[in-house]
Amino acid sequence: MTVDGPACPACAGRQMPDHPAGWLAWRHSNLCALRDAEDARHAADVDLAGGRVTQRPATTTEMSLLSALGHPLPRDLTTRLEPVTAGIIRRSWSALETTAAATTEGTTP
Repeated sequence: MTVDGPACPACAGRQMPDHPAGWLAWRHSNLCALRDAEDARHAADVDLAGGRVTQRPATTTEMSLLSALGHPLPRDLTTRLEPVTAGIIRRSWSALETTAAATTEGTTP
């Protein structure tokens, strides 16, 4: 059986590209260290956002997962947090979205 799509660098879990939380929704294994780091960060982000849109520096875990998706990463990357529901926060990276859009359109950033 062949499984397509990006894999978590720690557990080989697959990305869930259509998840409302955004690019970094993955099907991690139960013992994945990146899953544990993401769960802890999610809890902190819920407190940080407090129901409003906010920003913070990207974590090393986010950088690892974004790299697994093939994104070239700037040295200083900012994560935007946007509460979708009480339990889901959509994370986004405007610097990467600009690059992804340019690549999709066949141009260079």
